[in-house]
Amino acid sequence: MLEDLNNTVVDDVAFKIIIKSYLNTKQQLRQLEFTLKKEEQQLQADNEEIRRLADDIRKQAEAALITYE
Repeated sequence: MLEDLNNTVVDDVAFKIIIKSYLNTKQQLRQLEFTLKKEEQQLQADNEEIRRLADDIRKQAEAALITYE
């Protein structure tokens, strides 16, 4: 496809610009998708850690209540 773009005649300049814009946009979307997947994984890991911490706090509070009684 890129060879075809390089071999286009002057009349096809607008088409060439549109295709290059499309390819650039497609590449940007791939990069965005990669970034979003990384951030999603990080958010899931953070969420799991928060749940563990909340569970630990709950257990400590229950232990403190049992000891207090």
